[in-house]
Amino acid sequence: MFPFWPVLWEMLRTLPRLGYDPRLALIFWIVIALVGWQYRRVARLQKQLYGVALINPVRETIVTTLQGVVGGLVGSILLVVVGISATDLGAGYLLLVAVLLSMIHPRLMCFSYAGAILAFSHLLFGWPRLSVPAVVALVAILHIMESILIRFTGHQGAAAMPISTERGELVGGFALQRFWAMPIFLLLLIQLPSGVPAGAIPMPDWWPLIPALDLAGAGENGLFVLLPVAAALGYSDLALTQWPRQRTRQSAWQLGVYSVSLLLLAVASAFYPILHWAAAAASAFGHELVIKLGTRNQEGARPVLSQPAMGVLVLDTLPQSPARQAGLRSGDVIRAVDGEPVYSRDAVQSALAQPGRRELTLRDGQRITVSGAVDLAGELGLLLLPPAGGVYVQRRRGGLLQRWWRKWRRM
Repeated sequence: MFPFWPVLWEMLRTLPRLGYDPRLALIFWIVIALVGWQYRRVARLQKQLYGVALINPVRETIVTTLQGVVGGLVGSILLVVVGISATDLGAGYLLLVAVLLSMIHPRLMCFSYAGAILAFSHLLFGWPRLSVPAVVALVAILHIMESILIRFTGHQGAAAMPISTERGELVGGFALQRFWAMPIFLLLLIQLPSGVPAGAIPMPDWWPLIPALDLAGAGENGLFVLLPVAAALGYSDLALTQWPRQRTRQSAWQLGVYSVSLLLLAVASAFYPILHWAAAAASAFGHELVIKLGTRNQEGARPVLSQPAMGVLVLDTLPQSPARQAGLRSGDVIRAVDGEPVYSRDAVQSALAQPGRRELTLRDGQRITVSGAVDLAGELGLLLLPPAGGVYVQRRRGGLLQRWWRKWRRM
């Protein structure tokens, strides 16, 4: 049996060091600051679109860091069960290649692609020194952690926003953006001058599933210790043809199938080296397949928030606003105000600009009463499509290098 509880207790005992140990805390707090910066960017964009931020960056950073700690512990247990050694990962090269790939396209900043490139480089040229099964297993476990976090928290903070599609159509969609700072525990193989000290956690005979490269040379004096490191995961998606919960459930399921399959292949490749090539290829091409499936699911279907033939579409309502308290939600269509049909945002604004209470008739015949003489977004908290001032988000593709290339061609 795997000593689950002793290993978890050791992780919990070591975890606070990420907060105060100078050798570990600096990186962890930098990661948290970067997560907070991402949420501040989201809040600024929302303020440009709505005139008010829908999220509190500080609160989101704290909440997602706590979520990341839970996810990091779950993933770390898997990392220890598999037996991934930090010295077998070529971690410095892994991060460098991921950053370089992100300049080609943002979605390429993923260890799936960087790990595959380094694995093929090792198989073809013997450089850099790394364990292909360990690198692929790390990629798989990180994505297992991500799929769990997406499944249970990915829909949180979803914000409806006006989007101009590539065909120039103005529709509504939900921006799904979550960022998690998290601790993960890797194994570090050290060699002691004498035997294994008292208090060490005994591991089963079948462990580790993926032996470290230097394990045989360490002999009886070799000992694995837990090394806490800071990490970050991010999830960014756009739900156009599905509601946020539907989109995140589907994304988590597809990512989870890929991740578990990749982990099984990585472990099998530790026993059958011929599978190293398949594991490296599956890391990149499997992840690409997940993205293609997610994109295909949103092609051809009608957006859940699109301009109605009659009436005005409610894009969203602000939290704790009179509009939300009255019962208005994303996707509602205002057909009439006090029995008078409305066909534009300006018509709704003009009708509500008069003092007194106004009755809104929705597409399904439901009637909702709100106070008149209010500003739609500021006081009432009602966001309509098209938005005020014609402000919207335009879907853009490509990374930094692609944008430079397109700019150079236009010169």
